[in-house]
Amino acid sequence: MVALIKRLRENPSLREPHLKPIERYKGLFELRAKAKDGIARSFFVMLQGRKSICYDAL
Repeated sequence: MVALIKRLRENPSLREPHLKPIERYKGLFELRAKAKDGIARSFFVMLQGRKSICYDAL
């Protein structure tokens, strides 16, 4: 997940399968990382100036 967050910082246009917008809520995204133990998910909002707020991580 940390490596994926670093990639997102460098490339804000990252998309599926790693980053998916939640269609019902403008500005809300799901970040998905696959690992040998399963899938990690994080929900966050992108703010102006390339800042984000993480709401939940599973």
